[in-house]
This record gives sequence, C-alpha cells and structure tokens, in this order.
Amino acid sequence: MFMYRRGSLFSWLESQRPCGDCGLGSPIQHLDRHGLLGSPLLAVHVNRLWGEDAWRLAARGASVVHCPRSHAYFGHPRFPREALTEAGVPICIGTDSLASTKATREGPPVLSLIDELRALAAADPGLSPRSMLAEVTVHPARALGLKSVLGELNTSALADLLVIPHAGPVATVEEALIHHRGPVAATMIGGRWEWTAPGWDSLVSGSLPDPLSIPTA
Repeated sequence: MFMYRRGSLFSWLESQRPCGDCGLGSPIQHLDRHGLLGSPLLAVHVNRLWGEDAWRLAARGASVVHCPRSHAYFGHPRFPREALTEAGVPICIGTDSLASTKATREGPPVLSLIDELRALAAADPGLSPRSMLAEVTVHPARALGLKSVLGELNTSALADLLVIPHAGPVATVEEALIHHRGPVAATMIGGRWEWTAPGWDSLVSGSLPDPLSIPTA
C-alpha cells in the first residue's frame, strides 16, 4: 500500500481515505518526510525494513519495540534484528496485546514478558540470555528517558523487581529467568513488597531465602 500504491489493503481503503501518501516509499520514509521520527521515539513492531530504513531510525535516535509472539502470530518474515543492530538501533521487547497472542498447552493466552523472552529464545537461539534480558530492562529504560531510574538495581533507581526461585549456579540465573514457567515468587514495587507466594513471606521481613535470583522488572 505505502510502497507501491497497490494491493488488497490499498484497494479496500482507496475510496475511504486520501491516498496521496501511498506509492512514495516505505512508511518509515513517509514519517521522516513529515518530521515525525524525532527522539525519543518508540517504533513499535518494525516487522519489515526497506532500503536505508534502519539507518534512518538510528539517525533519528529511535528505539524499536519488538513483540515476538505477535510477530509469529501474523507470520511475518524473520524480524530484521541484524540490520537494526548494525545500524545501532536499540531493541526492546514488548507484549503487544491478547488479540495477537495464541493459547498454549498451559492455558489461555496471557501477557507476559517472560513468555515473550521464551518465544524470542526459540526464534533466535543465537541470542545470549544476557542480551535478551537487556531488551526488557536497560534498553526500555533508556528508550523512555529513564536510564538509571528503571531497569537496573542501583542506589538511585526505583526499587521495582521480581523474584523467581532458582536452585542452580549463579552463572545460569539469566537463562533460568528466560525459561521460568509459572508465577513469580514475589514482586516489589517502589521498595515495598506488594505480593509474595505462599511460603515466601519471609521476604517481607527482609530475609531472602537462598538460592534465588532477583532480576529487575
């Protein structure tokens, strides 16, 4: 529709909207022509790129939000991660919505970043667990202009975190989080324990049972 001024969507909408924005190149080019690729910008999905789109996003300081399960639901070609990474575009992971999330053997669809990370790991096994966790922590924080406030554990950040049980070595903590199934053990928001699973009440008193991992949420 936007690239070539043709196709089923173009034919359907031609009588319903002005189509002067069609046939002029990629949607990203169109947005750039109108000065809409300013920083900070969250470009959501970016399932396809054309020409210099990745470099254009990078030049404008944009971050891309990739939703792995939504991407798979619609049967898009492989997500253009390599082109975005080469251009220096930060990638964040999102959930999209229940409308593009399939049910699984575990039950009905749910919105879960951990589920998105598992889908990402299955689709792109070459990615390291540490890289994937960065895409749900430090990358989104920077994209939102909240570096050192969200997405990491330090003295100046908001104390927002989740806890999962983990009985393995410290070296496997990141992989354990990505492949975790079921509810988390506890959730802290703003330095306050908001929820703990049965048997984890000792978290509220500040006594953290071992072993466990505490990744930033």
